[in-house]
Amino acid sequence: MYGSKGSSFLNTVVHQSALRRRSATVYASNKTSTLLTTPPIRSCRLYTTFRSVNASPSASIDKAQQQLGNTPFVSLSRTKPSKWITQPINNQQQRFHSSVPSMSTLEPALSDLDTRIMNLAKKKEHPSKVIDEFNASKHGSPLAPETYEAVVTSCQSLLTFSKPLTDMMGVYTEMKTQGILPTSTTYATLIQSLCAREEEVDRLSRIVRLQVGDVNSSAIGAQNLHKVLNKILHQNESQIGDLESERNLQNAVSLFEEAIQTQQTQAFNLSVYNTLLRGISRYGNVQDGLYVYEQLENAHMDPNAMTFVALISMFGKAGDLQAAMECFSEYKLVCRSLPRHDSSGVHNAVVSAHVNAGDLEGAVTFLNDTIVKNPRIRLTINPYNSILHGACMNNNMELVDSIMEKLKSDEHLPDPTAGTYGLLLSGYSQKKNLERAHEVFDQLISKDLVKRYSPLAEYVSACLMDAQYTRSMDVIRKMYAHGLNVDTNLCCQVVAAYMDAGDGGSTAAVVKEVLTLHNNRARFITGESLLADLAVDVAMWRNNLVDSLEIMRLLRTATFPAFKELLTKIDGLYDDAKANPARWNEFVEYSSRQSYNTLYLAAFEHEDMVSRVFELLDDMHALKIEPSLGLSVRVATRLNRLGHTEALDRWNKTFEEYYPMAHQQKHENLSESTTISSPPLSHDTVLIHSNKAWNLLVSDGIDKALDFIDEEIIKQGMAPESSLVKKMISSLSQSGQMGSIDRLYDLVSGTYDQLPGLLRRKATFDIDNSMLKAYGQLSDAKMARLYYDKLRSNDRHPDADAYAALLLATANDPSFGSLDAMAIYEEAKKNKVRPTAYFYNVIISRLSQEQRWTEAEALFKEMEFRGVAPDAVSYNAIIHACLQGSREDRALHYLDDMVNRSKYTPKVGLYNSLMQYYVRQRGDRNKALDYFSRIKQHHLKPTVHTYRLIIEAYANVPDYDMTAARKFLLEMKQRHGEYPRPAHYAVLIKSYGCLRHDVPSAEAVFEEMVMADIKPNLPVYEALIDTYITNNMMKQAEDLYKQMASEHTAGADIENHFIQGYGANGQVDKAKRVFDRMVDGAGRDSSTYKTMAKIYMEHDQVDKATDILNLMKGHNYPVKVVDEVALLVEGQSL
Repeated sequence: MYGSKGSSFLNTVVHQSALRRRSATVYASNKTSTLLTTPPIRSCRLYTTFRSVNASPSASIDKAQQQLGNTPFVSLSRTKPSKWITQPINNQQQRFHSSVPSMSTLEPALSDLDTRIMNLAKKKEHPSKVIDEFNASKHGSPLAPETYEAVVTSCQSLLTFSKPLTDMMGVYTEMKTQGILPTSTTYATLIQSLCAREEEVDRLSRIVRLQVGDVNSSAIGAQNLHKVLNKILHQNESQIGDLESERNLQNAVSLFEEAIQTQQTQAFNLSVYNTLLRGISRYGNVQDGLYVYEQLENAHMDPNAMTFVALISMFGKAGDLQAAMECFSEYKLVCRSLPRHDSSGVHNAVVSAHVNAGDLEGAVTFLNDTIVKNPRIRLTINPYNSILHGACMNNNMELVDSIMEKLKSDEHLPDPTAGTYGLLLSGYSQKKNLERAHEVFDQLISKDLVKRYSPLAEYVSACLMDAQYTRSMDVIRKMYAHGLNVDTNLCCQVVAAYMDAGDGGSTAAVVKEVLTLHNNRARFITGESLLADLAVDVAMWRNNLVDSLEIMRLLRTATFPAFKELLTKIDGLYDDAKANPARWNEFVEYSSRQSYNTLYLAAFEHEDMVSRVFELLDDMHALKIEPSLGLSVRVATRLNRLGHTEALDRWNKTFEEYYPMAHQQKHENLSESTTISSPPLSHDTVLIHSNKAWNLLVSDGIDKALDFIDEEIIKQGMAPESSLVKKMISSLSQSGQMGSIDRLYDLVSGTYDQLPGLLRRKATFDIDNSMLKAYGQLSDAKMARLYYDKLRSNDRHPDADAYAALLLATANDPSFGSLDAMAIYEEAKKNKVRPTAYFYNVIISRLSQEQRWTEAEALFKEMEFRGVAPDAVSYNAIIHACLQGSREDRALHYLDDMVNRSKYTPKVGLYNSLMQYYVRQRGDRNKALDYFSRIKQHHLKPTVHTYRLIIEAYANVPDYDMTAARKFLLEMKQRHGEYPRPAHYAVLIKSYGCLRHDVPSAEAVFEEMVMADIKPNLPVYEALIDTYITNNMMKQAEDLYKQMASEHTAGADIENHFIQGYGANGQVDKAKRVFDRMVDGAGRDSSTYKTMAKIYMEHDQVDKATDILNLMKGHNYPVKVVDEVALLVEGQSL
């Protein structure tokens, strides 16, 4: 126990005694030198918890007490280091150095490679350049420790989801091989990255394990599974093995121990210790956790609330509830001396500890008596979710019902969230309580499902196991409808379940629907897909011609192994259908040119091909289906190649008799194509057909164009003209049809392999470069980067416009990081890519956004020097850049230059930019009115935005002239036929309410807008809410917020106003409540963090402001923006 306690954490004597017993355990284990391939014995036990040894909580506590010398919770006080603790560490270091290859502490002289890498790192170039430089040279001699540190840091910044830390750990391995001692920063970076990856692996492993369980439950024994499900099972089991073999947390603990032993911990801040403790806590490994905490104390660091959260969670996971509560008691004694923090996290950890230790009653009691009744503790949904999950897993439905009823009925308690329903759905599904699962699903479906994929997948599998196939398919549909990317393996489980039930019609309908849903999401099935295998099996199993043809149609972009086998099946089904009137009628209703194209493919595999092709031709004629020109050519070519000259003559005569117009067209275009001595189809023919495909795209749409390309070009042994494919990709991208673009790419990309070397390289470059541009222009950073990497892997470089598109796509995508504009420019220049105006325009605009105005202007000047004439967009970009930088003289210089060039006429958008600058940045109404008059002088039509700016000029620039501002609402309609928009009313509302503090007039404008049948949008609500908040009318603001919430989701600006309003009224807790309900990306922005930090600073809550700053640093905000908040917090707290 703790003994007596004063102002310090613990009584020193008791603390030393406990740690002496602890040290005997910690240092008894034999340390190994191979820190990462064979971790220390203690580290190897990471996955063994006391709870797993004995399920009884009391037994677990006894076991824990035995392990720790009958001390249920080793003391957490930070006292002066005792003499006894030095000797074990020194002995440990001796053992370490005696077995580990010695690592030099002498820094080698910097080599040229060191210098190049360090310079790249210091310039903050794109991290990949640092790594490329590191990998480019085979290192015969060691690099400097700081160089390795820079490479490891660059590796960390390039880490992506679901990728192991192979490259980063490879750098560490090279350091050890070279005998170089890592710096403390290197150790810290490696440890934190490994812990982050461990969390990811833990999450992925749980998902895959559930999938393995679901598939195994689909049949008794793997041998009874459908072959596709067997493949899924083996894939999942292999993935689990790969994930577990990473041993990220073991490696992190080993590195931590190595850093302690080599005294390389100078860069270890509290975050490093807490990160490692949090990772250890998930497995309840008390021994390792207390070792890490002891080192934290030895480093003379004070714990914070997160430290206690990790320790309480660790003891709870180990089933040692007594130790967890002792830890919480210690927290209560010292919480006032800890950095300012939100105590709800620690209290929630106690609830979770009770749940993990199997004490649900204790968890509920603690929640109700300690958290709910204490108004100083922020009440969130998290502790309720913990209890609900535990209750589900213990089949305690009475407790679940009781909690859910309270959450729904008590307005003082938090509302259930999508996460609440998701964990209930997961728990019920795992326990096979489907009646409850159905109820929860019906409630969850009205929520946001974006992060609820796992419980939904579990629910689908549970429904399948209970033979509720219709319900499982309904869930799949709703997952697609909510925009989830449904895994094909889950779809395979559904289809296989229908097959196992033996209902051929339902199975075929389901597989067709699944394929359609996938295609509609632009996630087309490849030939290697297990779903494609299963779909073919259904078509082979289902003795129905229409179903088989439809499945073939939906799989048309896939090349699957059983293609010929399925064609043979379809050929036989055609005969069966003709002998069965009901089936033939079904086919006639379905039949089309495309279905007969497939039947002709089957005919080519028929033992009597000649008879079959004429039979099909007669049937098509009888059904009044006109074949394509390509069909005639393809059959004729096949007959010619097989030497059936009589059949060839008969084919041409019959085809001419049945389809005289089509025969005439064939004769004109391919008059020599069917003679035995005919040469291959010429490039002119390819060009003609490619142009026809383009015309079909324009006139009839993508489906007809793709059919034509497939039938008339590809299946005739040709490859479509790449320049026409480029044109089609460009056209489709302009209308956002990425699904159609993918279909086009899948169809044609493999056809260019038959071309000679140079032609093949040109064609593949053309379409890959076009795909990069298409995805870039549609802001799909992941796919744009994929095609960029594909070009680079083929030793090709994008053209200038594709580089620009890549830059646009990655501008705001945190998963790739914002590519540096000048780095892209330098890469293009180095590779001698010919620049274009579009290329310059994009880079200049990006530099403007990044406030790098000098570089933007230098590039503009360079354009003409490199033979690229600036266009109107170029002038707009540079003028906008100058205005952004408040360089008014330069902006006007470029405006005059543009006007003096007769071929350039300024557009209304440029004048809008100038008006916006003088209204919003300079507050100069006269200048704004001058440019408004120029719009009229050039006979340009003012836009809706122009009128908003002119209204702002009168309403927002002193001296305010509201009469003139309102006059322009009438002028919009009378002179230009433009009706006022909500944005115009929002300007007036904000001016009245926030600038003039005339709330009744602001409300009158709002009512006027509503009476004009103009529906308020978010900016209007924001303006009136800001009016109320500015005038200290928080109740009215809250009421309006509720009204707005029924129609719109509040944006960051509205929430920020509430944070400011509550802060100004001293209601800091309410401000924090608003901050907490916002989400990064969809809600919070940089100003949210700044506003919240400022409120804390104004109320002398420096530690809470620091927590906000640290939270902000964990997100991808620009350094300059973060520095502003850091200056606010750290500057004032000095």
